[in-house]
Amino acid sequence: MSEWISVKERLPEEDVEVLFFSPKTEVNCCFVGYRPKKDAYVDPEGNGLMPRIIEKYYTHWMPLPEAPEDK
Repeated sequence: MSEWISVKERLPEEDVEVLFFSPKTEVNCCFVGYRPKKDAYVDPEGNGLMPRIIEKYYTHWMPLPEAPEDK
C-alpha cells in the first residue's frame, strides 16, 4: 500500500490518479482525481481543484492502487 505524501513536500505528477486527504474541513474528506494539465486536478465527474486550493485545504495525497484483476 502506498504511503501518504505531504502536499508541502510535492504535488502529484500529471496523469496519475490520486487520493487527496483534508482534515481541515468540517468533516475529514477526500478527493480522487488526476492532473491532465498543469492548472487543475479533475475528478471523474469533471470537478476540478486548483493546486493553490489543494495546498490550502488538503494536507496529504497518495497514488491510487491498481484495480484488482477479476479471475
